[in-house]
Amino acid sequence: MIEVSDSDRLQFLHNQSTNDFKSLKPGQGCDTVFLTSTARTIDLATAYVLEDSILLLVSPNTQEKVIKFLDRYIFFADRVKLSDVTAQIATLSLIGEGSRAVLQKLGAAEISDRPYASHHYLT
Repeated sequence: MIEVSDSDRLQFLHNQSTNDFKSLKPGQGCDTVFLTSTARTIDLATAYVLEDSILLLVSPNTQEKVIKFLDRYIFFADRVKLSDVTAQIATLSLIGEGSRAVLQKLGAAEISDRPYASHHYLT
């Protein structure tokens, strides 16, 4: 899991991936692809927009590769920070009939009827 933070994070990811990050609000997310300049896939990621950062769920053991790729495109005036937060954050996907009950117990029932990649950050 990669955390992208600081004030230029949305514009930066919008420019470096295949999805429209500028239109996303906290609580929303999307799937996106990171590509080389010759259109070769670096990785497919799911992005979760939080209030002050974006979490990128990348393929297993690719955090360092994706961070190195993205870091090459951060210029001196860009306000973007990249961090590997794999050890600090866990993700959970719920599928099936009992999902709503589990979400309710976790205090996140409101996301059960929201679109794909909607999320709730619990601490």
